[in-house]
Amino acid sequence: MDSKRGFSTIMLVFFIFTAFFLIIILGSFFFGFQLFNDTASGINVTLGTQNFAEEYQKTVGRGFNAILSAIITSSVALLLGMVLMMLLVSYKFRSDNFILIPLDLFIVVAAFITAVYISTAFDSFINANSIFIDVFTINLQVASKFVLNLPIIVTITGALIMLVHYLPLKRREPNVLQFN
Repeated sequence: MDSKRGFSTIMLVFFIFTAFFLIIILGSFFFGFQLFNDTASGINVTLGTQNFAEEYQKTVGRGFNAILSAIITSSVALLLGMVLMMLLVSYKFRSDNFILIPLDLFIVVAAFITAVYISTAFDSFINANSIFIDVFTINLQVASKFVLNLPIIVTITGALIMLVHYLPLKRREPNVLQFN
């Protein structure tokens, strides 16, 4: 397991880019679903005795509303799940070799610098268009705050990963039966 050295802290860099692209993709899906839902709800055509907009809201519209609320919830769950997985992996590959702490600190600092760049790019992306402002600040508010606060989250997560990784917990030896 010593060959996995640096794996737990280098995951911070992958986390930053994954969080950024995940929120962009989920925001695009949210925008597309909401645009289709609003357009289909606005069709005011009566076919026989049925109004299309009313029937749409009773059937397909409920499904689209469920998808829209699921996107909001799943975006936060995926981001927090990534943080939890990084902590679990660092616990699994913990080490007693304290010489590599400066390397881990360097990785955390590099991840912090990358996170500042990504959160600034995300802020510029959100403010580029009024539609993006509505989607990301009103509908995906928690996930957007997560990406905008990515430098703070990366620093805290990096410190927790290093703490868990170098925490001197005794490993339990496998219970092996010995026959004499």
